[in-house]
Amino acid sequence: MILGIDTSCYTTSLALVKDGRLIAEQRRLLPVKEGECGLRQSEAFFLHIKQMPELHAELLNSVSEKITGICVSAAPRAVSDSYMPVFHAGFSVAKMLAAQSNVPLYQTTHQEGHLAAALYGLDMPDDEFLALHLSGGTTELLQVKRKDGGFDAEILGAADLAAGQMVDRIGVALDLPFPAGIHLEKIAVQSELRLPVSVKGCNISFSGPETAAQRLIKQGCNESALAYAVFRCIADSLKKAITNACAETGLKKVVLAGGVASNIYIRDILQKQKSFEALFAERQFASDNALGVALLGEEMERMSQK
Repeated sequence: MILGIDTSCYTTSLALVKDGRLIAEQRRLLPVKEGECGLRQSEAFFLHIKQMPELHAELLNSVSEKITGICVSAAPRAVSDSYMPVFHAGFSVAKMLAAQSNVPLYQTTHQEGHLAAALYGLDMPDDEFLALHLSGGTTELLQVKRKDGGFDAEILGAADLAAGQMVDRIGVALDLPFPAGIHLEKIAVQSELRLPVSVKGCNISFSGPETAAQRLIKQGCNESALAYAVFRCIADSLKKAITNACAETGLKKVVLAGGVASNIYIRDILQKQKSFEALFAERQFASDNALGVALLGEEMERMSQK
């Protein structure tokens, strides 16, 4: 049984897997003050360290089997210069627990964990595919190849402002709690209101649409209509970028992971189009979690035993 640990910018996550299946998990959002749009890295680091012992105890109380290895997301992405202090919180705890229990410590990345969690339960035999990592701080369109214990991911395009940041900024401007995605989704009502879409190749601009949305808020627009317009803008932008990536690579399947990928409106719009096949992570595993990290750790454990 493998313990997975992920300490992202806004969620402390732990998961246990065995034989490719989730056994138990615990995760908790980091508290953000009302009206704020996020946390400083130092604050998030401290909160992870504060929350981890309780979550770890609750997780272990739900199982009786012994942990045979620990896997942690030690960096945001699988490139040499990828670093973010919050992930060192998880790595420090994982290193201590592995030494204490005398079990192997495996390392992966936050992005690879998202991909593995998205593929959990999907019928996806392809070894190469497109992927969209959509979260509070990342919007990246990737060309992905499976490899033993993880993925090789080449960035084809990105956004000047992450889709999740756009959602959170508009949500906070509408006095909704942070993170705002689920709250903005609850008030959204389909309408004819549209925000501008700006896509060049595989790259997306959400800064212009966000400015347009903020202007509409100041003008007293209908909040429910604007909420839907935000998600429609994101979906239409993604659709254009994915279509361009399909033309560039010849690939026709795209896996969508990250918290923003759980939105019902974005899912509906992308699944209805015909130019590519959109495969979404299960909603409970789209947002930050440690399932994928644990699954990759189990794969690394099997490799080490060969």
